[in-house]
Amino acid sequence: GDISDFSLAREMVWVDKQLRKLNVPYLTVVGNHDLNGNGRPTFEHIYGPLDYSFVYGDTKFILIDTNSREYNFDGKIPDMGWLNAQLANTEGARRQMVMMHVPPDNSDFDPNLQQPFAQALARTPNLVAAMNGHNHSFRIGQLYPDGVTYINSDAFSERSYMVIKVFGNKEFSYKRVKF
Repeated sequence: GDISDFSLAREMVWVDKQLRKLNVPYLTVVGNHDLNGNGRPTFEHIYGPLDYSFVYGDTKFILIDTNSREYNFDGKIPDMGWLNAQLANTEGARRQMVMMHVPPDNSDFDPNLQQPFAQALARTPNLVAAMNGHNHSFRIGQLYPDGVTYINSDAFSERSYMVIKVFGNKEFSYKRVKF
């Protein structure tokens, strides 16, 4: 998330150009800074849908827009109907990872959807972890006493990235790499 700072097309195009130089695949999830002005259609044009999922190997990745404040907390973001359908459909996958920008314990997440969101994740028996980045600093642990591990990555300014290895049914290891 936060591919751009001001939702400008040139910011998103520049970041896309840089990310395409990587020797590994990359995923994007929309951030609050990507939704200002005409940011939504620009983001969708360059990176694709705001909510999407796919199965790679035996893991289902679910990427969801959780930038509730950008929608004036209208009760529609995150899209709980879509999320619940994705979590229920495990065809081709034995485990799942959820990725978002704003975590449910943040004031930018719709307060009326925090509990339903967290409960949906907690009801998912094959959920490995939920990842986010909005808080700009590394954090790993449970936000609620429900067994769900949340991983918050550093901001780009911290010059680090994470390598996460998923194995078994719900196990994972991680390494923070400074550059």
